Amino acid sequence: MNFYPKPSSVRTLLQSKKQLVIPRFQREYSWDRINYKEFLYDLLSNITYERNKIVPNQYFLGTMLFAGDFEDINSESVEVIDGQQRLTTITILFSVLSDILKKIGQEKLSDGIFQYIQFKNEDRVEMPIIKTKTSHPYFADFIQSYEKEKEIVISKDNYEENNIRQTYLFFYNELSENILMNNEKVSNKYEYVDILKAIRDVTLNCSIISITTKDKKEGNKLFEILNAKGKPLAQMDLIKNLIFTELNKTEPSDKAFNAWEKIKDNLIINDEIITLEDFYRHFWMASRGKIGKKILYDKFKSGIAKDKYMPFLKELLDNSVYYRNIIENRISKKKRWKNNALDVFNKYFNLRQVRIILITLNYLEEKKMITNKNLKEIYDVLESFHFSYTMLMHNTSNKLETIYTDFSLKLRGVCNKNEINGLTKEYLIKKLKDLLPTKDQFFEQFKKIKYSSKLKLDTNITAKYVVYKMNLFFSENESFDINGSIEHIINEDINKEITLNIGNLILLEESINNNIGNASVDEKLVMYKKSQYKEVQKFVKKYKTFGETDIMNRSDELSEYFYKKIIKNFN
Repeated sequence: MNFYPKPSSVRTLLQSKKQLVIPRFQREYSWDRINYKEFLYDLLSNITYERNKIVPNQYFLGTMLFAGDFEDINSESVEVIDGQQRLTTITILFSVLSDILKKIGQEKLSDGIFQYIQFKNEDRVEMPIIKTKTSHPYFADFIQSYEKEKEIVISKDNYEENNIRQTYLFFYNELSENILMNNEKVSNKYEYVDILKAIRDVTLNCSIISITTKDKKEGNKLFEILNAKGKPLAQMDLIKNLIFTELNKTEPSDKAFNAWEKIKDNLIINDEIITLEDFYRHFWMASRGKIGKKILYDKFKSGIAKDKYMPFLKELLDNSVYYRNIIENRISKKKRWKNNALDVFNKYFNLRQVRIILITLNYLEEKKMITNKNLKEIYDVLESFHFSYTMLMHNTSNKLETIYTDFSLKLRGVCNKNEINGLTKEYLIKKLKDLLPTKDQFFEQFKKIKYSSKLKLDTNITAKYVVYKMNLFFSENESFDINGSIEHIINEDINKEITLNIGNLILLEESINNNIGNASVDEKLVMYKKSQYKEVQKFVKKYKTFGETDIMNRSDELSEYFYKKIIKNFN
């Protein structure tokens, strides 16, 4: 590999008349407030004030790596291998300086600084110095535009663009006259415009070591070397880099890039932030085996042949659709029990590791390798186990990754549907049963469940699940009744803890519950007779009155009933 190191500066780099292209494999702009605040304050610290003179001193900005040739007059661009975050931040800073200077009537200075954001090529066509494929529309149409568009809508799910906007807003605020001139690093003896010019100059004077390689194919190797030299890059960035380097055909369409972007889009979900890394790990464990977060790249490099990159990317894309579906619960309108279970996993239990198995179950369904009965059995086992293990006993699920990975791989290895039932019993049920709490432990924790409509109790979500599940047991329906609401039989009193106990809770139609208000127990029992819920009907037949002793007795009964329902799935 041929490297060409050379001392340079930001000024020289931005006046090179070369477009600095961010390659497809690069990570998105990811500097946060700590990074860009430190950058700005470092610049301000390198401005000194000597004998009525402002001196913008030199500040070393580190090494930047490029693929291409700055001396080649026939080439209009070079690729940025390392330096993207710093160069993007500088562009945002200059955009802010230009906007502020224009605002205070310094149009010439504003226009002058914009030459470091855009330049004219030999055809006198305006070109952005930084060219990126992912930062649209905010970076291209606002940051790199001299005449700003007033309204640019950025999706709240677009992490990169929102991050760029936050950087811009931070700089704009910090460089406003009122804030900047009161900054302890700035001398208020000078004019505001002179301080802004000094910030421009100290940025342009920043020294760098520019390292280039003329062969753009060496970009991947440079990327890996950078990662090994103490500047860690995310595992998924490295995987992306390797795939894009191999799948470098971009015309007539960039299939690899488009697939990667679709995968990212599929993981944007309103109620949950799903990282590409988490999805990838779950996918890999479901289909290939246990893997740690720190070895995703190594496993990919050694486990996927280069001629299989595109099929692998297609497989990843297909599974990202399902991964989104299991979280947003878009699976099946025909299998209401399945939708209900997914709601439980995601909204009640907040489970992640179980998705390893869910990915595999989807694979088996698509291959028509699993019966509906076997599918429901596995879902029931997982739901019952996690209620006991996770919700009641508050155990972490990390140790379950190995069990779920092994079970997923065993499922994928079956030759016919008949094997799945035996495999579920002999492996999954057997492994999970050993981790279940004892009956006494179950009862002890169950009877501690409380629910308050006024307080944010740790057990509120557990209580809600139990109440809705009990109603489901009695009704024999396939999903929770969305028209129900939790009723405190004896009116809730946050000063009387017993009224919050699980034994004092029941699911009631919302229409009835709304009319009850703070009625007495005797009045409530009369109104309960209007309910169509079987559990409520049974309750009314059993209780002619209901007191605090009944709460504890009913708590015992619910514990027994629930335990039998849970343990039934493991026998």
